[in-house]
Amino acid sequence: KCQEGTRTEVIAVIKKLIKKGGNCRICWLHGPAGSGKSAISQTIAEWCVRKEILAASFFFRRGAGDRSSIARLVPTLAHQLSSFLPTTKQFICDAVQKEPSITQKPIRRQFEKLVIDPTRAVTGSVLSALPWKKPMVIIIDALDECDDKESMSEFVQMLFELQKMHRLPFWILVASRIEDHITKKINNPA
Repeated sequence: KCQEGTRTEVIAVIKKLIKKGGNCRICWLHGPAGSGKSAISQTIAEWCVRKEILAASFFFRRGAGDRSSIARLVPTLAHQLSSFLPTTKQFICDAVQKEPSITQKPIRRQFEKLVIDPTRAVTGSVLSALPWKKPMVIIIDALDECDDKESMSEFVQMLFELQKMHRLPFWILVASRIEDHITKKINNPA
């Protein structure tokens, strides 16, 4: 994590965005290797834990087996979500029971059925109707270290499409290096 007194401006901006809420539900923290993205992500994750708003996190790591695989992203987020919001567990189990091969399906289907739909079923479809009046945060760090660039590009595109449709019931911090396959999806005007 960040040393005390370092990267305070960036951390303050991210905290303010989380507290503020609004229609923009995605923050992309980017920079070159060694610029402190993971330290900032870890610091924000720890702050979210203290505030009881960290719904889930995934920290990719190249060459680290499951931690570099897109195949583990959504199941991990769903599992953590079921601990954060225990009432989502039944909806997640129901989705898996209805479609046992869900983790083999395209990433969008997985994310919608195992993360978005259970969260919305529990919290209601209108963000202002959340009973606890706190944001929920998902942190995905080192996106660029995912071993499947095509699937990761699809995931990034999906996040922005879901945001545009006002379907994200949580705030998402994504950290990565600036790489073409990610930048093209983020900068796509569609």
